[in-house]
Amino acid sequence: MHVIVPKRKPYPIFSKQEKEIVNRIIEEFKDLTGSELSDISHKEFGWRLTKLGETIHYRTAWLSRSPLTEEQLEFGRKVATRHGLAG
Repeated sequence: MHVIVPKRKPYPIFSKQEKEIVNRIIEEFKDLTGSELSDISHKEFGWRLTKLGETIHYRTAWLSRSPLTEEQLEFGRKVATRHGLAG
């Protein structure tokens, strides 16, 4: 077996929080087959709203049929207030 060993310390591309998110996603989907994961992804709004060959826009990740939690609503209120959008 060959192991590639870097000669310098890797540049940190992801923050600690981003790494935690990736690890949670891996943990959630690690037991699925490629077909199962594909079936799930094709039910997402981004997939359904995008034409064949187009890039799925990142913002579609925020679309959901699930109601917002109180925590999400409070976060939204804080962001709106910070940007002068609260009514």
